[in-house]
Amino acid sequence: MKRLILVIVVLVLMPTVSSSVQAQPAADWTGFYAGLNIGYGWGGHAMKVSGDPQTEAAIALGILPSALADDPSGVVGGAQAGYSHQLRWLVLGVEADFQGTDISARQSVSPSVPPFLTFTTAGEQRLGFLGTLRGRIGIAPWGGLLFYGTGGLAYGDVRLSASSTNPGCLGFCGSGSQSDVGTGWTVGGGAEYRFATRWSLKAEYLHYDLGTKSLKIRDSRFPGVVPRFRADFDGNVTRVGVNYRF
Repeated sequence: MKRLILVIVVLVLMPTVSSSVQAQPAADWTGFYAGLNIGYGWGGHAMKVSGDPQTEAAIALGILPSALADDPSGVVGGAQAGYSHQLRWLVLGVEADFQGTDISARQSVSPSVPPFLTFTTAGEQRLGFLGTLRGRIGIAPWGGLLFYGTGGLAYGDVRLSASSTNPGCLGFCGSGSQSDVGTGWTVGGGAEYRFATRWSLKAEYLHYDLGTKSLKIRDSRFPGVVPRFRADFDGNVTRVGVNYRF
């Protein structure tokens, strides 16, 4: 008899408990927010050197390197702001962020060319800042936890500088630099946790691609020699941040 009463109570209460759990999302992510972030960024490409036949011959002879300033990396840090709207477990939103970066690589190569000249070729690639405007789509399954994917527009300050010198400039001597705002795309994902009513912590990964930039350097004494330095400005960012929800 006791067992029968227990079964009846469970059957009566189960639909009520189940509907109550389903009707109440774990946390409400709807609203505006803003915050700060800090992290680390890195790329995977060297500056490539190419050019006219004379330049290609200099590369083949070891006077000029074929590549230098590989694997740029550095610290990133900045701010983000956005808006989210929750539909039960689905969270949709848009976010913009802007950060200064120290993602860069610099290298000097000095091969000795017989009988006595030492040619020094230096190159640097640098990302001065990085900004994005992205859509976000995520799920909030339980507690104060949100998992999301994100993607959209990316832009950044891409910089190249290069030089080729030798003692007394007896051979080819030239230098140059270029700075531009490159545009492209970004995609990534992350997780966010509400540890208080208005505060949340997040961890995020982004891959960005701002395209390819190139720089030519010249020496008026050697008009046929025009080395071209080229770099692909794509890379990765991992970062952590904190958000305040208004």
